[in-house]
Amino acid sequence: MPWIKIRLMNDPLSASNYESKRATVFIFDDTALTLVDTDKIRRDNQDAVIILFSSLDFIQSSPPETAQQKYTYTSKADLVFAVSKGEFSPDNIISAAVRAAEDLINIKKYSKAKRYIFLIVDDEPRWFSQFLPVLYNIIGQRADVKITRTYEETLQFLFGVDKESKINP
Repeated sequence: MPWIKIRLMNDPLSASNYESKRATVFIFDDTALTLVDTDKIRRDNQDAVIILFSSLDFIQSSPPETAQQKYTYTSKADLVFAVSKGEFSPDNIISAAVRAAEDLINIKKYSKAKRYIFLIVDDEPRWFSQFLPVLYNIIGQRADVKITRTYEETLQFLFGVDKESKINP
């Protein structure tokens, strides 16, 4: 991804104070996400995507609502990925995570544009953390990938409604 500019910030205050007019992806671990001001980040960076790289097994294997009850900071993230020293090494996941963030921005900004979109529906970050790097290797740049983690989020994406009963036949 040659168009990407990478800036490493060593403290949450630097990330909270960062401003850019370009699309920006912020990747935080469990500790950093509890400390950053995500509201300020979103205000100062119009096309920002906040990613959580979680090393906590509970977050990696739980639906969003369950994870948010125990770890409220997870609700601050747009995308959540599982990381570990073994099969979920950040080195193996980072390019797929950034690509998923890029796809999220593209889908939001250009929702009316004709394109192919792979929709992945799964409530456990562990699964798509394993699968997404493989999928991106297969599809290349031919399609965007949209990740939804709940049935309601999927209904909203596909039909623009939050309940099945509101779908117009």
